[in-house]
Amino acid sequence: MQEGAVLQFPIAAVRTNAEGTVDAINQSGESFFSELEIPIRPGVNLKSTLAGLDDRAWFLDDEGCCPVQRLFKETPGSILLRFCSGRWVEVRNTPSSAGQGSVFVFQDASQNMLRDRALANLCRADISDPDFYDLAAKALADGLGYRWAWVTRFLPQGNHCQVIGAHDGDQMIGQVYAVRHTPCELVVQNREFTFISTRLAEFYAKDKPLVDMGGEAYVGQMYFGADGEPLGHVFAINDHPDFDRLTAQEVAYHVSRQVSWALEYRRLKRDLSHQKRVARQDGLTNALNRSAFDHDVRRIADQVRDGRMPDCLMAYIDIDGLKNVNDSRGHIAGDELLCLFAQSLIEEMRGDDRVYRIGGDEFAVLWPGTPGMNAAQLANRVATAAKILPGAGFPDAGASFGISAISEADGDPDQFIRIADQRMYEEKEDNRQKRSSPPEA
Repeated sequence: MQEGAVLQFPIAAVRTNAEGTVDAINQSGESFFSELEIPIRPGVNLKSTLAGLDDRAWFLDDEGCCPVQRLFKETPGSILLRFCSGRWVEVRNTPSSAGQGSVFVFQDASQNMLRDRALANLCRADISDPDFYDLAAKALADGLGYRWAWVTRFLPQGNHCQVIGAHDGDQMIGQVYAVRHTPCELVVQNREFTFISTRLAEFYAKDKPLVDMGGEAYVGQMYFGADGEPLGHVFAINDHPDFDRLTAQEVAYHVSRQVSWALEYRRLKRDLSHQKRVARQDGLTNALNRSAFDHDVRRIADQVRDGRMPDCLMAYIDIDGLKNVNDSRGHIAGDELLCLFAQSLIEEMRGDDRVYRIGGDEFAVLWPGTPGMNAAQLANRVATAAKILPGAGFPDAGASFGISAISEADGDPDQFIRIADQRMYEEKEDNRQKRSSPPEA
């Protein structure tokens, strides 16, 4: 593009050379930069000048990197700047027809542009992102052209909120505040969109943080769960008046809906995780169940075969004396025996060990391999867990068990179980014969 073409632009425009130095500027640009008090003129480096606006302007950055750097790397490209005066400016670049340098066009950003860009960015965001609520607050601020924005959730004690997301107000994350004597009180009371266009700090003189911020305009919108119950609200504050109620309501509505969906997604994810845990858990003893045992044995067999685990031991356990307890004292006492042994067994194991009730009076332990592991260590832990039973009101109770290593089963999960099961029955028979043999004279 020739210098003459730049000078004929109806809006502010400058041309830079390959080094980023301004070598041409049109008359609209001279007036525009004078209004904003930006020292852009021939001979200055445009990149350095824009980067030096940090104390007077905020950049609307969509990509998580320095927007000025991106503007000079990507052609064509654009960035948005918000000046302390509340004025938003879009800067766009296009390559020069000469192949050296670029042409940069500056113009006031429309509210529609801010709204569409901010809401599009939020729609592209991942609702499972831990920073999603911050992204929602940023979308609210950017879409309105406001300085500050927050996302909150309501607390059970009533009329209190906790901040879960913020834009240019990160120090409030996690903070709990009472809505009384704040503009948020109107949102909570009316349960509808709230818009205050000007003189905000005068109306809420008791809200010291608001007064210190110099708040002028306020937008607030409640969001709801799938059951229609209010969950929290989003709100934004600006340091300049705002009289565009329709745009404010549209932006706040869309952001609040996204926040509601994110909370619902996380609730469903927690519920699903809970259901998975319940599906793997024995309902009586809180040990893992047979389904979890079968799954984990095969998973561990795969890991050993692939070399991801050196070995694994299994203890297959049968509680001795449970039938007698059930017959003589009833099944409630029998259940107490099962729960007592399960809890004792869990407490004896290490953090990575898994304890299962695999049916009736049978339990199992999976002991992931570590260097130096041996069956004697596992046997000692199982025996220690069973020793508490006589002293806990079950004098004839004990445990028989057999131990196998998956390495001796050549990685076959079914053989792994059979070896431990067979050894358990052999020990159980030995224990039965010892109990039935007459004592020596």
